[in-house]
Amino acid sequence: MPTHQPIRLKRVEVEYNRYFDVVPPGITLEEVMTTDYWVNVRRQIRLHDVLEVVAADGAFDAEFRVTMIDHIRGLMTFRLLRETKGPKIAASLPSQADRYAVKHRGHGNWAVVEIATGSVVSEGMSREAAEATRIEAEAGRKAA
Repeated sequence: MPTHQPIRLKRVEVEYNRYFDVVPPGITLEEVMTTDYWVNVRRQIRLHDVLEVVAADGAFDAEFRVTMIDHIRGLMTFRLLRETKGPKIAASLPSQADRYAVKHRGHGNWAVVEIATGSVVSEGMSREAAEATRIEAEAGRKAA
């Protein structure tokens, strides 16, 4: 007969939290499983919390549990629960360096639009002229 027999069960939502993070390209799972990676959010992480991480470049998909946490010294240790490695897909991701896109506005008119805000930089031109304007805008931004 076991020496410990639970007399009540606890709901998962009460005992620990699950968090998710998309890891920037180039960062390894070993780096993610260090205290330094979680320095900006370590105050909200508790013992037994489960952290699920996915590499933006497709290198890995993992889940690990916080096994020790010391908020005073800022230390944490983790236990890897699941890890899936995959081929990097950086080549198929849209470039974060590109800030502008060429969009069709109807009736043969094209425009250059800032991707992040959707604001129109220039419009009412042919596709070739819009593409040239986009390249100039990207080059001017990168040179600045």
